[in-house]
Amino acid sequence: MMNKTIIIIFSFFCFVLAGCSCSPTLTANGITVPLEKAEELVKTIKEDSEVIVKGTVTKEDLEEIANAFYVPMGIPDPTVLRYFLPKNVKIVLNLSNAKGIREISDEFSELYNLKKIILPLGIKKLGKGFNMGTDVKKFIVPSSVTEINNEFAPWNQELKFIEVSEKNKNYSSYDGVLYSKDMQILICCPASHSRELKIHDGTKTICTGAFFGCKNLEDVIVPESVTKIEQSAFFNCNNLRSVTLPSSIQLTEDNLSNIFYECERLSTIYYDGETYKWE
Repeated sequence: MMNKTIIIIFSFFCFVLAGCSCSPTLTANGITVPLEKAEELVKTIKEDSEVIVKGTVTKEDLEEIANAFYVPMGIPDPTVLRYFLPKNVKIVLNLSNAKGIREISDEFSELYNLKKIILPLGIKKLGKGFNMGTDVKKFIVPSSVTEINNEFAPWNQELKFIEVSEKNKNYSSYDGVLYSKDMQILICCPASHSRELKIHDGTKTICTGAFFGCKNLEDVIVPESVTKIEQSAFFNCNNLRSVTLPSSIQLTEDNLSNIFYECERLSTIYYDGETYKWE
């Protein structure tokens, strides 16, 4: 009887261990491999493909996934090249079935082959350097996200529109721009937003780097409700030509230089009913 009990217990533990010891798997084009053999999968990918990740994924696992598809810059070692995705091939990285991922930051910032990333359920944070993919023009912030680094949008130069799930309790969007839930803080604008931008009337603060690298932006009207524009809010908006500022903003050369740093074409500022030429 005791031997039988021992066998049952041993079998049970084997079953548990088998269920717990599974590493994440990657599937593409009908081929599935464990993460530690990702290079075998990469070598089979010759055209644009969806890569599905399943299992419990740690931060270290995310870095391993990125490294598996990373394309070296410069002249790579020809003996290593076979382990990397060809430069002309794009992938959709599907993390929707992955478990345990609560934050994605810069793990994929150098993954130039990333066409699109499908976020996992329950994702909480999008950190600095988050790469959503080169072909994403509209990005939807899931309801689960509670923290976003405002420097995430410039990583995608083709992004035109940010939308937020209505169920999200921390963020909202207006005219394709990301705001706090109460619409009082403008957090970030997509890099490829349209030429003209209407800032929500009721906004009080425009964050540092909110319009960083907005290459299409030409004209901006800042409503009277805004009482604070943080440093480098419009950094590197190369095509910005005119801006209308509220009377609450201090109009000094130093202040303007900080707010509109490297806005080389900005020449006209409308302020308190007056027009100023700025060089």
